[in-house]
Amino acid sequence: MPLLLLCGIPGAGKTTIAKKISENLGAPYFSFDDFIETQLQQPSTASCFSNDICAHLPKPITDNKEEEDLLKPMKIYRKSWENSIEDYLNQLITMGVSNPFILLDDNFYLQSQRRDFVKIGKRFGLKICSVKVLVDVKEAQKRNLERNNCKTDKRMLPKRLWINSEIIKKMDQKFEDSGIDYFYNSASSATANIFTFIQNFQKTYPDNFSMTKTTVPDSQPEHDESAIQAIDLLSREITSRIIASGYQRRGKEINDIRREFVETFKKKKLYPNLTADIVKLYSYFYLSRLSRRLCDMASDQIIQPCCSTTSEEPTTNFIKCDSKELNLDVVLLNGQSFRWKKDNNNDESEKLIGVACHRVWKIWRIDENQIAFQVLAKFPQAKVFSGESKDDEEVLKDYFQLNVNLSTLYTDWQTLDPHFSSIFQSNDKKFEGIRILQQPLLETIFSFICSANNNISRISNMVNTLAELYGNKITVKMEKDEKIQDFYDFPSIEQMENGLNGMEKILREKGFGYRAKYIAKSVETLSKIDGGFKNWEKKLKEMEYGNAKIEIQKLDGVGPKVADCICLMALNQHHVVPVDTHVFQITALHYLPELKKSKSVTDVIYKRIILD
Repeated sequence: MPLLLLCGIPGAGKTTIAKKISENLGAPYFSFDDFIETQLQQPSTASCFSNDICAHLPKPITDNKEEEDLLKPMKIYRKSWENSIEDYLNQLITMGVSNPFILLDDNFYLQSQRRDFVKIGKRFGLKICSVKVLVDVKEAQKRNLERNNCKTDKRMLPKRLWINSEIIKKMDQKFEDSGIDYFYNSASSATANIFTFIQNFQKTYPDNFSMTKTTVPDSQPEHDESAIQAIDLLSREITSRIIASGYQRRGKEINDIRREFVETFKKKKLYPNLTADIVKLYSYFYLSRLSRRLCDMASDQIIQPCCSTTSEEPTTNFIKCDSKELNLDVVLLNGQSFRWKKDNNNDESEKLIGVACHRVWKIWRIDENQIAFQVLAKFPQAKVFSGESKDDEEVLKDYFQLNVNLSTLYTDWQTLDPHFSSIFQSNDKKFEGIRILQQPLLETIFSFICSANNNISRISNMVNTLAELYGNKITVKMEKDEKIQDFYDFPSIEQMENGLNGMEKILREKGFGYRAKYIAKSVETLSKIDGGFKNWEKKLKEMEYGNAKIEIQKLDGVGPKVADCICLMALNQHHVVPVDTHVFQITALHYLPELKKSKSVTDVIYKRIILD
């Protein structure tokens, strides 16, 4: 079984879940809070350290100094805790234990805190499994405060170690979800779901618990460099084939296995003088054994990492919004966003369902004056995207930019443009409710790279394919027929980077055509930006239109029109009008008749249209 890291902010309910896992799966679990209490000689009725573990702990502090002198820095405590777990694993090997399952309970909100245990797992042949316990931050703050104020709680730490509500909020905001294998929401998911996930995880990643701490030889063996190079090239080829065969989400882990294989070959004395045929056979044999940990699974038969399930009854909410200000069908189904569709599970065809802002929405119009919506599910990034201060209604209003009054704009445009005025007055109903969405930058970039020489239906398929290949999955039980339906969040740049190996080939096989190359190269470019994607996005939003457009056009597959679409729909550049063939024809017919002689939109004509 794996070395399981139970992660989550203080007050998430990790200890309660840890007890249930321990009871049902027979796993000892070790809490960092308990470890500190042991160090400070504060007995805990909930302490799960066995006598074997306690034998390896540093001796408790016993002198009578002031409290602040007794407390070591947290980093020292954590290092001592890691050493204790490592010593315990060595002891299990000595005792002949062959299949351990150990559960560690801490906040683990930074990847660096989990990374040390990943290294320990590698040394002992154990796979690390990270489970994050999801909780509303206000609920966590409430639980933590109640625990700190409970005088009879024997788990209570010294006041200097209490974590206050503000720290919990900051930990929640800074929590690094990358690398988490499973997200568990105790409020909406049955405990049995987490047991099933752990058992499936073990089938997918069988352990090889037999190694003691790795020792480095005094001198590196000499090898035939051509043999090493041949194995390196062959292992890359095999890795690409494995990823392309349906394991794109596991790209990073499969590549880690490949590197482990090559390093093992270099460090150990494995046939210094190999023929080409033996090199080929050895590569296929050894790498296939390592990769079987990943490739024995069928992605449609087991619970996938980074997925969760919700059966929670959604709440229906209402927003006052005149039909003249928002036409749902026109805005959501006509080429701005590509993640919406008619709700086939409902007899009333006007209901739409889609993924936006890291949420699964159902939305429909009640009457001429109001719309209704439900949030069927939220992905882990929902909170990061919108922050603590915004509720779902505010997020949806921002998405539709309902702060912009269409009626006022139409009045102003008629005053400024006689031609628009004549068309509007004779077709005013057709103009009702047409507005621009405010969309996430990353999704907008790749959606409009896919849009080149394409139609809405095909673009939608491509964007949804990107989400299915690289994004997080959530399973929702639909209300009417209770069928299960999967939804996928658009991936982060980190998730797309993990699948970069073989991405172009995979996307071509999925029907992306020449756009596959543009997407793969743009992912590579964005993943290497100094300061990270979020910082780059912030800078773009602060730039003038011209500079922002130049910066975006550095990406492969982004020309003037695509760059303008991105500026308009994701960077608040509301004055921008992307020029396609239709805009060119209207301009030539009604505004710049001299352009009728031109047969296509050249760079010079494009610039003239947007400037005039």
